[in-house]
Amino acid sequence: MIVNLAHRILSNEFAYDAFQTCVGSYKFRRRFLESIKINSDSKILELGCGTGITLETIQNNDYVGIDLSQKYLDKAKQRKESSILVKGDVSIADTYETLSTTKNDVVLALALWHHLDDEQMIRTLENVHRISEKGISIFSLDPFVDKKTGVSAKWVAENDRGKFLRSSAHIKEISEASGFEFSFEISRRELYIPTNVIKCVLKKV
Repeated sequence: MIVNLAHRILSNEFAYDAFQTCVGSYKFRRRFLESIKINSDSKILELGCGTGITLETIQNNDYVGIDLSQKYLDKAKQRKESSILVKGDVSIADTYETLSTTKNDVVLALALWHHLDDEQMIRTLENVHRISEKGISIFSLDPFVDKKTGVSAKWVAENDRGKFLRSSAHIKEISEASGFEFSFEISRRELYIPTNVIKCVLKKV
């Protein structure tokens, strides 16, 4: 009951931002983004962009964000007026009707995959593959559980709003079936709460 209440509260854009800040998620994302080679002329396409907190780190790049929540998108627009924001489902082809990317651009999926079931994730990757040039990469972050995961970190991951935790082997299988090379790294204890995160790079081949 308490977990369900927390999930409802986090649907509010202000509560969501406050929570992510308090647990250190936004600082972790900033470090992750700074580790990626993003050229000044690269366009950013963010799948499941939420409130657009990514814009705090990449203000100088052209930005396109996709999300289902209009409230989240309205908050993202406040961060950068010139950003292009699309209300839609990342797994539906029509959402990408006017979008395209070059190999110089960057696609982000930060804490997205665990909100999608396998079919939705496959369709999302197929959509990105269709609109992208060869060589483009998708950079993703998601909660992760393995044999080394502690009890607390496992509880946090399993009680997230996203219910589709995957092993690295599972993500690799889906990625390669959708036309992407897959590499990953596991991060542990980088947030203020017990959490393991899988950092993935999916490169179109």
